[in-house]
Amino acid sequence: MIATNYVDVALAVLLMFAFLRGFSAGLWRSLFNLAGTALAVFVSYLLAGPAVDLIERSYGVLGKMATWWNAVFGSVPGLSLPYDQSSFDQAFNAAGGSGWATALKGALRQNAVAVQALAGPNPTWAAVMGLALARLVLSGVVFLVLLAIVRLVMNLVIGGIAVSRPSSLGVRLLGGILETILAAVWLSVLSGILTPVFNAGLLGGIGEAARSSVVMSTLLEVYRVIWPALVARIG
Repeated sequence: MIATNYVDVALAVLLMFAFLRGFSAGLWRSLFNLAGTALAVFVSYLLAGPAVDLIERSYGVLGKMATWWNAVFGSVPGLSLPYDQSSFDQAFNAAGGSGWATALKGALRQNAVAVQALAGPNPTWAAVMGLALARLVLSGVVFLVLLAIVRLVMNLVIGGIAVSRPSSLGVRLLGGILETILAAVWLSVLSGILTPVFNAGLLGGIGEAARSSVVMSTLLEVYRVIWPALVARIG
């Protein structure tokens, strides 16, 4: 008897709802949704970098965000070495860069270069790595907040566009498939955010189910392909 994975069931239900939504709306409405999503991502991508810089100039949040990581990294022998771009791989491995974290390696490398000046003269890898992680997190949060706002605006605009209800089964099926793909992309973001929590064992049985989930594993592959590279470009 095959054991039921409730995370797989929950994700499958969400994807099924997305398919039914697209099947009901049809291809054209789903294409409008896709265009709205693509435009929202593009606009958020353009605005996130300047927004992060503005927040840092106005409030100096990176230093405050990096305090906890600096305390942790300060006790790691491999991170007590002076900062040098050429030794990034060594510092990354010393910080525990493995598993899910490897998907963020490129983003972390670029953020380390971006925050070097903030770390002061002759910084150690612990100081730079703490600031780099803080900038990476801030970039991701700002991007997602902007994305939610712009996507809401696009939903309002798209909702006002008159589209005739589809009558063809093929058009309905294509709409359902397209909406399912969009839902999978958004769920991949949630999977990427929650994976460190699950790996830390903070949610008990739910985390165990998530780690053994087939659907979750597939969504994580989508996340590793799309989102770290995008956040790296933003940062």
